[in-house]
Amino acid sequence: MTEQFPHEMPPAPTSATAPQPPHPAAGFPPPGPPAAPYGLPPGVTFPGIPTPQPAGTNGFAIASLISGILGAVPVSMVFGFVALGQIRRRRQGGRGLAIGGLVASGCWVLLVVAVVALVIVVGDTENGVADTRSGRTRAAAGADPSVRPSVRPSVRPSVRPEDVAVNGLHKGDCIDKVLESGSVADVPVVPCSVPHQGEVAAVFELPAGPWPGDAKVTKLAEDRCDAEIRKYLKKPDDDVQTYDLQPRQDSWADDRTVKCIAVDKDRRTGSLRD
Repeated sequence: MTEQFPHEMPPAPTSATAPQPPHPAAGFPPPGPPAAPYGLPPGVTFPGIPTPQPAGTNGFAIASLISGILGAVPVSMVFGFVALGQIRRRRQGGRGLAIGGLVASGCWVLLVVAVVALVIVVGDTENGVADTRSGRTRAAAGADPSVRPSVRPSVRPSVRPEDVAVNGLHKGDCIDKVLESGSVADVPVVPCSVPHQGEVAAVFELPAGPWPGDAKVTKLAEDRCDAEIRKYLKKPDDDVQTYDLQPRQDSWADDRTVKCIAVDKDRRTGSLRD
């Protein structure tokens, strides 16, 4: 007889099996982990390779600001525009400096325009300004030396004075009140038929040439005006004083006109020639 020993039976095959990893293709190693990106880790450099430095501030921007502050407007504007172009291309700093230089240049331009406008306005005003020195009036404005009627056509027949610029006075004009000191730009002109203090007796020009000096101009004006007023009066009058409007040094090149004014001690009605 043959002995039979009990033994375990192998497990029966199941219908599903666990998934297995794919086998690599023949002759190729299995794929490894993904590669790291190119470049060096932060803070790691190779010996001999310099670390990149920031671009810094643009030199033209600094020069533009300094030039603008100092008033070199053309230089500042050129440097400013050059700096803005370089900063945009090179990614440098200093854009604010360049803009500041351009703004400073613009301020200088506005200041110059304002000063020129002010000089023009003041020059127009001073063209008829007169100042009194030692009882005689000096002025920078000239006038037509031709004889005019005792009543100006531009003056309305009224007792209200009309302000006339010093350089607009003519022979025969009557002046309501003569300012004996200080500076004036206009003179109150009235018809000679109303009470007034002064009357323009003569208008003439001094000889051309370089400025002779205040003393020389005063001497020439006084001597000529004394003679002209004596001729203007119908008869000698001790109550009449002489005032003269003289040219000034700053207007000598364009105007050398002197105006002689006969001033009465009391207000007079009618012309001195009547």
